[in-house]
Amino acid sequence: MSEFVDGRSVFRAVDAPGLEYLVAPGGSNALEDVYCQPIVEGRLPNIIQDTSEIELCRSMPITKVAPIGSHMSLPIHRADGSVYGMFCCLSAKPKPGLNQRDFDMMGLFA
Repeated sequence: MSEFVDGRSVFRAVDAPGLEYLVAPGGSNALEDVYCQPIVEGRLPNIIQDTSEIELCRSMPITKVAPIGSHMSLPIHRADGSVYGMFCCLSAKPKPGLNQRDFDMMGLFA
């Protein structure tokens, strides 16, 4: 789970065994370097089964640094409707079976 703060995605809660060097609570990335902003803007889908199939994903710095084969992300909104941040799940490998049901379950956790 991340919070958007001053143009950055700041990690607030993380469960990423083996990737602590990339994502840890308090760490951050510029919004233009990660999937969050393009998803909020509608330039990337919320469910990405295989990042290698999407040019924007392939070109993003985070995809080159982190092993992201598939990705799901859900914007978290404040009571006033503004975006607080994102709830994201990813896999190092593509997951062709990811679907709306998975996304809906993610929404329950968010």
